[in-house]
Amino acid sequence: MIRRISEENGVSDAFAMFISNSTITYLNIPSVAGHIFKCDLNPGIESPYLSTRYNTFQEPVTSIIVKMIYMMDNDSDAEKYKCAPTYYTVFMKDEFMNEISLQTETFLLTVDNLNAVCPAVVFAKIIGEDESGILGPFQKDDGKIIKCIRPFLQLVEEERDAPRIGIIGMEISPSMETLIKYIGTPNVKTYENMARIALLEISKKTRYSHNDFHPNNILILPDNRTEYKGIPGSALIIDFGSAVLLEPGQYEELTRAMDEKQFHRALTVLHGILIERLERTNNTRIRLNYDWLVNTSGKSVEDFDADISALYDAKHEAIRENIARMSAVQLPLTEESPTYTALFKFQNIITGRGLKRKQTRKRRYQNKKTKKNKKNKKRRTRNNHLKKTR
Repeated sequence: MIRRISEENGVSDAFAMFISNSTITYLNIPSVAGHIFKCDLNPGIESPYLSTRYNTFQEPVTSIIVKMIYMMDNDSDAEKYKCAPTYYTVFMKDEFMNEISLQTETFLLTVDNLNAVCPAVVFAKIIGEDESGILGPFQKDDGKIIKCIRPFLQLVEEERDAPRIGIIGMEISPSMETLIKYIGTPNVKTYENMARIALLEISKKTRYSHNDFHPNNILILPDNRTEYKGIPGSALIIDFGSAVLLEPGQYEELTRAMDEKQFHRALTVLHGILIERLERTNNTRIRLNYDWLVNTSGKSVEDFDADISALYDAKHEAIRENIARMSAVQLPLTEESPTYTALFKFQNIITGRGLKRKQTRKRRYQNKKTKKNKKNKKRRTRNNHLKKTR
């Protein structure tokens, strides 16, 4: 996501303008990790955001999703917020910040072909009592929306201790739907495999397991024709609040299995980590929401791997074609353009020039450091010798 930068239009102002001029829908996604809303910009309103996805590159963003969670600073605040309704969990500030950092890192590490495996974060902020006005657009006639926001606002009005609200806004396409919407349709198996590849790519590039891959945390973009050559569709992963760092042995097993194109074996690593968490927290009753990841649907493991392998190859063919197109394109920008710097960085990422420069700088720094260490060692040796001769 590239924000249209202006002196009057900061990050908070851009987000507030977008949601104030949007039709807001509460997405009925069962989750204790927060509430999810979809905001569709009303016709005739200029978007403050430009897309960075390949199929909509530089086009105005007209839809975002907003996740809200209730937060506290530390464990000592837990007693204050016992009045909170039971249908949500109050999270720690550090957990919220870690989620934002991991999603941003995932986006940057997987945006090499302008088809990142998670949405770009356009806004992230912790809202306190004195900033509750930004929630105004969510207080509309939809009873579900009021139910989500009202408890917080009521505590503010009564001047009681209120948990703060963490807000994350993310770019999506108007045609995106959750994976669960496609269950029972002819393309569901293809979309599931796209989601499996996205989850594996997250783990391979970040060393984290998403660890909450139920179908409502997977968004499907059916009309994207740039991520898999000859195959329409793509999958985006949302909600990184439960992600866990892979242990060295788990990461080694996952990457080795992927290199050998044994995808079921790699997915079993991720599935096992989550099942262990469910058993530890006595939540095994919801296991069915996650078993789709390793469910072969009656196929042999070999055929299951072959299907994902074909899709994986199609993805890399599309990446090569996208790189070739972006390397040849002359972006209609000047250095004075507000989006020039951001797009230039993206073009460097796509073509590999930015990565090569980074690696060159790293080698130069290492060489310089090595020479400096050798020089210091010689100086110490000379000084020690002089001390002994005195």
